[in-house]
Amino acid sequence: MKTLVTTAAAAAALVLAAAAPASASVVSVLGTSAPWNPLVAGNGYFGAGDLSGPEGATGPVSYAVNAGDSITIDYLDGLTGAFGVDLTPIADARGYIDGIFGSGDPDGDPMTPNLTGIGSQSPLPSFYIDPLNVGPPIWLNALLGAFVDSSGKVIGTAFATGNDAYNVLAPTGAVALLLGVNDDLFSDNNGALRVSVTGSSVTGGVPEPATWAMMIAGFGLAGATLRRRRAATV
Repeated sequence: MKTLVTTAAAAAALVLAAAAPASASVVSVLGTSAPWNPLVAGNGYFGAGDLSGPEGATGPVSYAVNAGDSITIDYLDGLTGAFGVDLTPIADARGYIDGIFGSGDPDGDPMTPNLTGIGSQSPLPSFYIDPLNVGPPIWLNALLGAFVDSSGKVIGTAFATGNDAYNVLAPTGAVALLLGVNDDLFSDNNGALRVSVTGSSVTGGVPEPATWAMMIAGFGLAGATLRRRRAATV
């Protein structure tokens, strides 16, 4: 079990750094983009030990929003990969459909095995969307969204957007919309998804990897980086 050391100042700094206003509404969600900060108290913890460092996860794409905004998230193009930085990315915003990693019930049949919600020895972010694995499948590297408050805590339940335009209302208390991919081991990821986000008050940008690493360090992340490549499946 991991012990997380958090401070309100560090959490606030993470949100402010990630949600710095920008004019563009179309951004690239990298294959290394984690969907939220798992070290903020109350957030679901995912990760296989590579959440910091030059070859680990980068911060989520973050859009500043106002509560009550009607927001549309639209996947435009691009692919990501989860099985090696030298391999050609093949997953769109739905992720590795029909693979072995993910959450949910792919065929809707309660009598057949479901996905486990576990990636490389630890929960995927999608595990916190569907912890019982009974809903529609959320595959590895699927595009995920989450709203957070000023402390960086996820408000309500995160969601998978899919390839079609996804409409959602920003809940009470939300100050930012975060976007990332459904994975727990980011050091072997590559590629990017190009995504458009529109809303009445939406502004957004991509935080630098160095900023993400600095904030992770501020939360007192301990332990060595796990570097293990997964075997690709057809």
